[in-house]
Amino acid sequence: MKYTVYKITNKINNKFYIGMHQTKDLNDGYMGSGKYLIHAIKKYGIENFEKEILYVFDNEQEMKDKEAELVNENFVSRKDTYNICVGGQGGWSYVNKERLFYTDAFVLSAKRNIKIAKEAHLFKLKNDINYRKNWTNAQSISNLGKQTFLGKTHCKESKVKIGDASRVHQIGKGNSQYGTFWISNGIEDKKISSIDNIPKGWYKGRGFKKLTLCEECKKNSNKTGDTYKANQKVAEYWYKNLIDSKLSITQFVEVSDYNKSKVSFIRMLKKYIPGFNVVRGKSFNSVLHETQVGIAANH
Repeated sequence: MKYTVYKITNKINNKFYIGMHQTKDLNDGYMGSGKYLIHAIKKYGIENFEKEILYVFDNEQEMKDKEAELVNENFVSRKDTYNICVGGQGGWSYVNKERLFYTDAFVLSAKRNIKIAKEAHLFKLKNDINYRKNWTNAQSISNLGKQTFLGKTHCKESKVKIGDASRVHQIGKGNSQYGTFWISNGIEDKKISSIDNIPKGWYKGRGFKKLTLCEECKKNSNKTGDTYKANQKVAEYWYKNLIDSKLSITQFVEVSDYNKSKVSFIRMLKKYIPGFNVVRGKSFNSVLHETQVGIAANH
């Protein structure tokens, strides 16, 4: 058995990897097992890498000592290497032979190597543009084929099962709204604890956010303490502005301070302005006229 320390170099960017390998044949074609070395070989092609044997030893320990000497913490933090772990840490033949899985020393050594590898990896990601690019490409390659649900949809039965399972976690304290409720003053909304008292001028529920009200509307909104009446005052305010502007609803929503959609605006007027209705095919002016006539008749 021959115990070797080898070097594999990327002929395109000159990045390299140093590792150890035990073999009976120095020309066995072994090209390393480093994680990022393997990704690089997949990306650039095996033909763009060359291997050289740096040292050949008669025993395993000398091989490990030499790798540990070459591949230290400073080495793995360099930008031009594929190594992410310090060398001389054994190898699976040694670990299995000595049954090191069951020793505290092995666990501590493994944790130390993981920490060093993680730090080296993060350092290279931050400081080495090529390393970061190669790592990103490698992640993309490794994720190919894993998106098994891409382009598919759940059947109705599956959707019901998923909904039922999710619903269990939304009951009681699992619900994000548990122990709270929304209050509004007709201008802004906020959430408070269910054990808190509703402040003066506020009411339970959510109103129309960020709408600019006239002072009279604010007073009436604060006085009523009723959600429907407060929202109706808001709707009347916007309806009056709409009539005065002599614009279509689309034009008014675009140029006014109303910060929601045209659909939301129409829905608000339908709900809170008696007789208001937008009929497809009718001009908006005729709808306004009919609405005003209807409102006048009600008074």
